[in-house]
Amino acid sequence: MKIASWNVNQLNAEKVVRIYETLENEKIDVMFILETKRKKEMIEELFQKSKEKGFSLLSSVHVPAHYHGLCVLYKSSIKELKQIDLKDTLLQKIPNRKDNKNKEQNAYDGRVIAFEYKQMAIVCSYTPNAGRNLCYLQYRQIWDQHFQEFLVELDKKNKNGVVWIGDINVAPTEIDVTKPKLMKSYPGFSQQEKTSLQNFEKDQKWCDLWRHEHPKIMDYTWVRPSTNSAMRLDSIWISPTVQIKKLAHNSFILPFQADLSNIDHKAIGCNISTIN
Repeated sequence: MKIASWNVNQLNAEKVVRIYETLENEKIDVMFILETKRKKEMIEELFQKSKEKGFSLLSSVHVPAHYHGLCVLYKSSIKELKQIDLKDTLLQKIPNRKDNKNKEQNAYDGRVIAFEYKQMAIVCSYTPNAGRNLCYLQYRQIWDQHFQEFLVELDKKNKNGVVWIGDINVAPTEIDVTKPKLMKSYPGFSQQEKTSLQNFEKDQKWCDLWRHEHPKIMDYTWVRPSTNSAMRLDSIWISPTVQIKKLAHNSFILPFQADLSNIDHKAIGCNISTIN
C-alpha cells in the first residue's frame, strides 16, 4: 500500500485535478491532503468524482474553515482501513490555542486523522506552526508533549507499530534547511522545536524514514522561491516495531508543483508492506 501526504495551502478545483493526476500517476492508495481551509461541504463538492474514481473521502475540518483542515482519499477497496476515533485518546489533553475562539471544537479538529490498518496505526497530522516571531512556540511545545504521548500510546496498542506522516512543521537538522544560520529563528527550525523532536527520536527510538533512506541528500518540502528559502517540514516517522519488521520503505518527495496557485509544499510518501 502506498501512502502520501500533501499540504496544498487551500483546496480548490485546480488542485483537485492535480491530486487526481498524482493519485493515478504515482499509484497512491491513500492520500492525506493538508491545510484544506474549506468547509466540509465544499470539500465534498470538490471531490464529488472521488467515488467513480474508486476512492472514499473523509475530512476533519475546523470552524472557521480558513484555519488548517485536512482530508483523506483512500481506495474504497481497502477494507482493512478503519478510522480511529480520536475522542478517546490522549489528544483530548491538548488545549485549544488562545486565538481559537470556537471552544466547542477540539484542538486536534482539522489537524489529525488516524487509521488502523492490520494492527498498524497510520497517523497524519498538520502540526501547529510556532508562528511569526515564534509567538506560538509555547503552545507548540504543549502540543508536542501530548501528541508524542498519543503516538506512544498507539504504538503500545498496535502490534505492527505506528507510521506518522504529514506536515510535522519542524526541520530536524541543518541539512534539512537551505540557510541554517539565517533561518535559526524561523518557525519550524527553532532550537526548541528541533530539541522536542530529537528527544522524541532518542527516547522512544522512532526513525525519520526519509532521512534514514536518504542520509546525505538535500531536498526540501516547503519552499519560498521569492527568498530562495526551503525546509524539509513534511516527513514520515516510524515507531521501532515498524523499523524492526521493515514495514515502511521507499519514501519519496515528489517534485514541486510550481504552476499551481499559492502552493508552497511538495507531496511526500512511502510504501507500507503487506501485513499478515
